[in-house]
Amino acid sequence: MALEYLTGTNPGATTIAFRRPTVEDGAAMWACVGRTKVLEQNTCYAYVLFAAHFADTCVLAEIDSRVAGVVIGYRPPTSPDAAFVWQIGVDPDFQGRGLGKKLLEEFIRLPGCRDANFLETTVTPSNETSRRLFRSFARDQDAECGVEPFFEARHFAIPEVASDAPPMEHEPEELFRIGPLRRP
Repeated sequence: MALEYLTGTNPGATTIAFRRPTVEDGAAMWACVGRTKVLEQNTCYAYVLFAAHFADTCVLAEIDSRVAGVVIGYRPPTSPDAAFVWQIGVDPDFQGRGLGKKLLEEFIRLPGCRDANFLETTVTPSNETSRRLFRSFARDQDAECGVEPFFEARHFAIPEVASDAPPMEHEPEELFRIGPLRRP
């Protein structure tokens, strides 16, 4: 599914193709997440695995055959009415043009997400960009956006296994629950 997308300065149209990933895209997904410089980049294996096992709940945005953005998600077994966004990232070269919101719109239309009534994700308190994105998406959906504590910082604390191991620090993650979702 290709979409004509007007850039922020409007010099012309850029074609963005939204599609589900294949295993061949795993490394490109990993690289896109790394280019954001704000997302926690996991091993390349994790992205290859998501592309292989969860393609129905992941979406890529391609511009000129380059992965410009990605949503990596799944359906949580403990919340079957929701589609969960594990990571959303937009390459810095394409930020500030509304691509993040378009990725979320495509995400809820994916085969694995079509019957979800809620979108869930976790966001750290300091990640204002993501907080604004999800709240804006909720407004566009005319949906509630509930925010509540989910993972505390202590959940990320790695027990000391060696005296030279650096302490693991991670902000708490708050659960955003948006819905009920509406679709065209």
